[in-house]
Amino acid sequence: MTSAVEQAIRQADELHATAAAALAAARDAQNRADAAGQVLASKRDAARLAWARRTHAARQSDIADAERTVETARSEFYRIAAQDITQAMLAYMAWQDASARHYATVTRHESAANTIGSDFVRPFTLTVPPFSVALDGALATRHVNVNADALDVWQAELQAVLDGVTT
Repeated sequence: MTSAVEQAIRQADELHATAAAALAAARDAQNRADAAGQVLASKRDAARLAWARRTHAARQSDIADAERTVETARSEFYRIAAQDITQAMLAYMAWQDASARHYATVTRHESAANTIGSDFVRPFTLTVPPFSVALDGALATRHVNVNADALDVWQAELQAVLDGVTT
């Protein structure tokens, strides 16, 4: 009977040793995974910081380009809306798209500035007014231009008369 008890104790000791070795291997694997995770996090932080620096360095030209694109789209809408109402909606949607890209560009640069601890002054958001308001603006601008052209013709006519007068 003693040998059965001794055998059971030996088996228990072997199982305990096996479990201890498995636990040590699991801890070692966890430590390696944690270290790899820290390396990956460090690399991601470095990549994010590099991105933020590059993005922040280009902020003025990127935002200026986005603003020019919005202004070009707005001008194109005003030109088209005063000439071809069927094409005005497409021009209006292009203006909206340019405005959305401007907002995304500004937000990207704000995020980059925050990442590197730099100040960032958010420029005015270039929002697109409702279509009816934009159309009214386009037609009002057209009206102003037509009036100015009419006045230019009148002034040229008067100047021609005055140029013909000699003393």
